Amino acid sequence: MRGTTIRLWALFIPILAGCALARGQELTPDAAKAMLDQQGAGTNASDFTLTQDQAHALTALSPDLLAQLQIQANQPCLPNPGDKRVQRHQFAACQGIFPTGISDQNPGVYLKVGRIFHWHIVEISGIVDPTEDHSQRLVGYTWEYDFSGLPADLQKVLSQGSRHEGHSLFQMDGGTWKWMAYQ
Repeated sequence: MRGTTIRLWALFIPILAGCALARGQELTPDAAKAMLDQQGAGTNASDFTLTQDQAHALTALSPDLLAQLQIQANQPCLPNPGDKRVQRHQFAACQGIFPTGISDQNPGVYLKVGRIFHWHIVEISGIVDPTEDHSQRLVGYTWEYDFSGLPADLQKVLSQGSRHEGHSLFQMDGGTWKWMAYQ
């Protein structure tokens, strides 16, 4: 019995220590933002879905402004790649995160550009502890693509409705918080 008790304590003490460590070192909004911005900086986006209004506003801009995007494709798109109209090449399949309102009845516009854009965090909206062992945190945030390298008129058109909500899972690993996955 005594040996069993010692083995149980030997197993239980590291678990308690891990919980205490995870509780003692909170994931701050600034730390979460920095890690998420690092994820965004490592993302290469060149395929976008625009609303019809955005596409009309974009084509109304001067050719000199549009040349900065290096547009490679610009065609109506549908969110369902299995749609028969996509299969028949009447529409492209929409790419990326769709703006609100894009549907099979309200097509978007697929835009492929020759430049790469990254995303960044606008704000952290909350951090919650989803586990009993306190080794994970779920972070809510708002993000958007970074079009800051473009002229103001292009930024205005592309950034319309480009803010999105997101959630990511972080985990305590070796005494530090690490980004694990998008949720």
